[in-house]
This record gives sequence, C-alpha cells and structure tokens, in this order.
Amino acid sequence: MTPRALFHILLLTLFLLLSLPCPTREVFGQGKVPQIPRESPADNLRRLQEMKRGRPAPYTLSSPAGESSPGTAEVQTQATAAQAPAGSQQPRAEERDPHGRGEIPVKGDLITMNFRDVDLHVLVKFMSDLMGKNFVIEPNVKGTMTILSQEKITPEEAYQVFLSTLDVYGLAAVPSGKVIKIIQASDAKAKGVETFVRSTPRVPGDKIVTQILPLKNGDAADMARLLAPLVPKSGLMVPYTETNTLILIDTESNIRRLTQILSELDVPDSKGSVHIFELENASAKKLAPRVSQLFQSRRVGISGAGAAAGAGEQVKIFPDERTNSLVVMAPAAQVAEIRQLLERLDRKTDRQSGNARILTLKYAKAEDLAKMLTEIPAKGGERAGDDKDKGKSATPLSKEVQIYPDKATNSLVIIAEQEEFDFLEDIIRRLDIPRTMVFVEALIMEVSAAKSLDLGVEWFAAQDYNGGFRPGSSGGMVLGGSPGGAEAAAMASAVIPSGLSIGVVGRAITMGNVVFPNFSAFVRAVQSDTNFNILSTPQILTLDNAEAVIEVGQNIPFVTRVDQPSQVTERAIQTFEYKDVGVSLKVTPQINEDRTVRLKVEQSIKSVVERTALGGTVLAPTTTFRRAKTDITVNDGDTAVIGGLIENRMDRGNTQTPCLGGIPGLGWLFKSVSDHDEKTNLLVFLSPRIVENQEAGRRLYEQKQAQIDQTLEEARKRQQQEKIRRMFFE
Repeated sequence: MTPRALFHILLLTLFLLLSLPCPTREVFGQGKVPQIPRESPADNLRRLQEMKRGRPAPYTLSSPAGESSPGTAEVQTQATAAQAPAGSQQPRAEERDPHGRGEIPVKGDLITMNFRDVDLHVLVKFMSDLMGKNFVIEPNVKGTMTILSQEKITPEEAYQVFLSTLDVYGLAAVPSGKVIKIIQASDAKAKGVETFVRSTPRVPGDKIVTQILPLKNGDAADMARLLAPLVPKSGLMVPYTETNTLILIDTESNIRRLTQILSELDVPDSKGSVHIFELENASAKKLAPRVSQLFQSRRVGISGAGAAAGAGEQVKIFPDERTNSLVVMAPAAQVAEIRQLLERLDRKTDRQSGNARILTLKYAKAEDLAKMLTEIPAKGGERAGDDKDKGKSATPLSKEVQIYPDKATNSLVIIAEQEEFDFLEDIIRRLDIPRTMVFVEALIMEVSAAKSLDLGVEWFAAQDYNGGFRPGSSGGMVLGGSPGGAEAAAMASAVIPSGLSIGVVGRAITMGNVVFPNFSAFVRAVQSDTNFNILSTPQILTLDNAEAVIEVGQNIPFVTRVDQPSQVTERAIQTFEYKDVGVSLKVTPQINEDRTVRLKVEQSIKSVVERTALGGTVLAPTTTFRRAKTDITVNDGDTAVIGGLIENRMDRGNTQTPCLGGIPGLGWLFKSVSDHDEKTNLLVFLSPRIVENQEAGRRLYEQKQAQIDQTLEEARKRQQQEKIRRMFFE
C-alpha cells in the first residue's frame, strides 16, 4: 500500500468519526425511541432569534404525523395571553409544525406532556432544555418511563411531574453544585441533599431532602419506632436521643406528611406518655422494681416526700422480658430523670457484653468441667460449698443455658443470662484450682521358696513393732518365719537397687536408699538370688484423682491359624496375632481430708513359660496371667503391700557324667533326674507421697537426683574394685 492510499484512508476515517452524532445525545432504550437531532450553530442562532420575537423554536420529540405510539413522546405548547400580542391569533400546532414536531416553550407557556415508553435519557434531555438545568445520570441508572397528561401545566409544574416520575421508578434527583444527579433513590440518603431545620419544605414535591425535627414532649426513639412503617425503604428516619431530635431523609411530600403527624403527637400529656427503653446489659425483670425504688428515692431527695408520693402514683414501669426492655409511663419531665437512672444502671461490667461469655480455665480440663456443669439440674437444692454457704438456695438454671468446651484453648463458652452466669462462674472458680499431685513409688517382685524352706508367705507383726497391722495405720510386717543375719542383709542390699526408695507402713528401718517395713522381713525373703526376683520398680507422678498407668513388657506373636499345604514340598501357612506380655500397673490416687491417700490399684502380670510344638516347626507360647485389683488407704509416705498371687512352677533337672551317663542301663549309675516344685508369690509394694506445690516438687526432684548420683557413684566404685580384683587374682 502506497503512502498516498494510506493518507486517503486516514482522512476518510476522520471524516466518518466527525459525522457521527454526539454521544451525549444518544438514546439507549427499548422500543421505538426517537433520537434527538444534532443542532448546528445556525439552528441555535435561529432559536435565539425566535425566542426574542416570542415564538418558541421547534424541537423534535415525536414520530412523524404526531402518532403517540410506544417509544414516542409528544409535547404540545400554548403561549399565555400575557405573552401573545393583543388580537393576534396563535397558530395551531399543525401550522407551526406541519410534521408533528413538539416544541420547547418559553418560560410561562403551558405544555401538555405525553411520553410513552420513552428512554430516561430522552426525558432528562427534555427537562434539561425545558428548565435550563444540567443533569448527570449515573451509569447504573437506565430504563424507560411513561407520562400521560391531558391538562396543560407550566414548566415548573412539569419539573415536579418529572421528580414524581423519578420517585415512582425508584430514582431521585439530587442537586450537587451546578448539576443535578439522577441516582437510585436508595442511594440518595447518603448524598448531600438539601437540609431543612425546623421549617418544612416550601413545595410538597418529590425532591429528596433532609428534615431535622426537634421534639418538645415526645421521645425521639418512641416516635421513630411509631412512624417507621410510614417511611419507605428509600427514606431514612434516625432518632438522636441526646437532643431528642428526629432526622428525616425522604421526599418533600412525605416529610410534609410526617411533620403534620408529629405536630399532632408531640404535645404535652399531663397523664403521662409511654416510653420504651431497651436495655443492653441489665435484666429488665430485675431492673424494673429497682428503678421504681431508685426513682422514688431520687424524688424524695429533690422535692421532698410529698412530691415523691405524687410522682410514684404517676410513674409506672413494666418489664418486657422478651425484648429485655422497660415500658415506662410517666410525664415527659420525669422521663428525663428515669433516663438518667437507666444510663447509670445499664452499664457494661468488666465481663463481656451479651449473653455469650468465654471463661478460660487455668487448671481444670474444659471437657470434664463442661460435662459436669451440664448435669446440674434445673431445680437446685442447697448449693455445695462452705458452711457459711449452707442454707442458701442454688440458682436454678434454665433450659436456655448452653455450655460448650473448647479443647484448643481449654475454655468454656457459656450462653446464659447474667444471674445464671454469675452462679456458674462461682462454681467454676471453685473447681478451677491447682490440683495436688501424688508421687507413687512401686516395687513389683516375686518371692520364691524351696520345699526345704517355709512355703508361701506368712504375715505377722515383727517383734519390734508395737501395734497391729491395718491399712492406713503405722506398723511393720515380716515375710517368712526364720530369723536372718548379716549375710542376708548384705545380699538384700546387693539385690534391691539403691536408687529406689520404698515407703513402708511403719517407717521404721532404712537400709541404704531402700526403706523396709522391718529389717528382718526382707533379710528373710532374700536369702538367695533364686528366691528373689524383682520384676519392676516404677515411679510415677500423677494428679489427684487421675489414673496413672505403667506398662513394661513385650509384644509376642501368637499363632492363631496354621494352613497345611496340599503337597509335601510346600510350606505351611501360619497366621499370627501379636499380644502384649509383661507387667502392667494402674494406680489412681485420691487425697482425703486427713491427708491419707486412697489408692485404686489394678496390677497384672502376663508371662510366657514355655512354647509347645504344634506339629512341624510351629511353636505355640504358653502364658501365665496374674491380676490383682483392690482399693487401699495409706498414710502419706507409708507403704502398702499387696500379695497372695501364688504361682506353682515345676522345673525338671537332668545331671549326668559325660559319656558314661549315656550308656544304656548302666548310665543311671552316672546320672540323675530331679523334679523341682517351686512356688512364687507376687508382691506389690506401693508408697504414695503427696506433692502439694512446686516447692515440694523441687525437693522431691533434688532427692531423686541425689539418689541417682549416689547409685552411679556406687556403680563406679564397684567397677574399680572389679578391675583391681581381676588385676591381682586373674
């Protein structure tokens, strides 16, 4: 393409753009809506000349032949007698506009407006030319309108018809400087509309204005509630209680109507008027009698007893529990005093406003506390607590009370009225306290005796003990019946770990770091290593009334099924189930008022004694199970012993001289087979110690740390002694 051709194309494009109609004169609507022709400077000059001669310039608004069809507009004008020369005959519309075109009349002419399904932009353009005003239409404002009129009206009246039409279609004309904005009526209350104070609008039209009405006798909030149904959605009525004033935003006609209604209602009433006070924090049911008493007391202090008596007869206060409001019937002069009293009483407390409140717990568990609180019956008896609280009836909880625990923050969400919340808060504060802890030391061991020794366990008081043995009392105990010696004491010290402190019933004897009920008892029990077997020495710190569990063992496979193969070369398919085998101890301590500790004990031992062949290479384990469950009471620091779980074991021994013992027949001269019957008694020693606070816990920690250090030191010394022995004797 040559430069000359490109230049011609650009000129042609520019010419086409200049020939397009002005965008502000385009009509965007539905149906046959005529477009306003573009006027040239010559047309404007001709219009000005004709207006000077008293003749209106023509303006096209209707379709040819003057037919009023959908999407058309027709305006007929008629000059008034004051404007027409005397004796002159006004030309008819057909003569002035043979093509049926409407005309824009000069000011003072009478017009007839007929618009049917005319686009809003066309109607606004017509009013702009008619009234000489500038309009701005918001982008979201669209639609078509219809105005039918048979009577002739002035341009000012036509403008009021225009405003009424906008109001019917949910629109409003809001002045803003030198322009008038056409916006949605619902948005007009937030714009800068014209404001009137005390005086009413001059013209009862449909223009959006703001009216401020100070009331003299009635209550602004009550009046606003009463007149709210008379205000459309596009309007607004706001009471300002500080100055007892109403703020209205609506059309001029509706504001004029509301003002007339208010003038009839805002009159003094010697018998008193009704006022409603909504409460935000206080309870209307409780506050109603208090306000009556306080109001009378206030009147006594101001006007004397006689005035108070008269005021008490005039003022009536009724509570409305459904809306939590007070209905007050009193003269206007006394309503102000009642309002002051309510403002002082209906204040927010330190707690959160509303019926929903959150209480964060410090020590208690939210789930457990919520479950307990929800079980409180609706009809309470006496409240549990101190002696000084006895005799007071508990506040019954209504069915509307709801309590929800929040596990993440350990909080309680309570939905209740103020009185019920105060009752629940008092209970929660008493329960949400730091719980005392209990340190439980345990020794689980098996005591065995050969047939040559005393079988079983004999319980009786030691010779150096004064008093009988009973749970929760101080005393001593011995195991067996034969006296011991220094050798047995040394063996006991070697067998029992020095790091364990065993609490005793009598607190009589301490050997190293181990406290025994009686020295002779353990000396008799631990004569040899084979008769004394320590299974576990657990130690655990738990809360009062909280279960503590200690489990030590193995997870052993048990054969539950064996599928034999169909062919000899295939292997058998075995199905296993793993089960726990070992020592399990469950202890739940409960601290009593006299500092004794109740222990709920459940102890079990499961062990594998042998494996039995079930054909081929399949070995099935055989287990033994011993379990004890009981409740005992022990003093703080004393020891309780649980025993009596006796187990019989049969051990077969075979000893022979190598080679000679295998000779058939003669081999019995060089070998022997013995069956050893052994009984073991399971003993559980439990010693609880109360840890009341952090200081007691710190002392316990230091004590256990010292025991560990001592144990390590003794082990180090034994290792050095063993090295010296090996160095000189091996």
